[in-house]
Amino acid sequence: MAIYPYGENGITNSLLECFDQDNEFFSHCIEELTQWTNGEEKKFQHTDLQPEFIIQQPGFGRRGFGEPDGLVKANRYAFYLEAKALSYWQTFGADWANFIKLNKYFAIASAIRQMNGDEIVLEKEVIEVDEDGGYYVDTRRFRIGARPEIIQNLYGELRNNQFYIIILTKNEAQDWPGIGEHYRAQIEMYDQHLNHDDHYECRFGWMPLVDIWNEIQERDEEYFQKLSNAFQCNGF
Repeated sequence: MAIYPYGENGITNSLLECFDQDNEFFSHCIEELTQWTNGEEKKFQHTDLQPEFIIQQPGFGRRGFGEPDGLVKANRYAFYLEAKALSYWQTFGADWANFIKLNKYFAIASAIRQMNGDEIVLEKEVIEVDEDGGYYVDTRRFRIGARPEIIQNLYGELRNNQFYIIILTKNEAQDWPGIGEHYRAQIEMYDQHLNHDDHYECRFGWMPLVDIWNEIQERDEEYFQKLSNAFQCNGF
């Protein structure tokens, strides 16, 4: 019986399963398929990224620090994944709220690093969107549960500049110049409204889903079939 994962969560979860089964495929996606908003090419080339843990659908509270689609810790880096089964312009380019929520993923990373002992309630400033489409700085809180040391152990040794966000949309690599220009303009909002440890621009990437789809056409392993089914369910 075949499984056909549906929607953006279906794509992300199936992709994360492939990353777990095939470290080389994960490294290839990060090193070769991802574009970075600061213009740096092949950012992690020759890094030999090896996933240490993968979390599907980590939830840091809908009214807390957000709900990324996936999180991969590899070597001394952590990669948040946010996938959309539509184009960049239909999602991040059309609605500022879709983009603004990404800053919460950096905020939770920073808050976890500042945890003290058995502290279980985290607080950090983030940018939020009001009803009129404007934005303001708000303090978000999240209760991480009864075993905070588990979260702290997963994140604690990473510095703020070792967290990256990669968005995945239904575009082709040739669309990057226009996407990159818009993407960078949104990131500048963070610099204007939040105090942070370093510039965000170098830590945002974009991976075209079409490139992943093309890559898996040449792969025969069983775990890639489930990912292929997920892509087909979403119009590829």
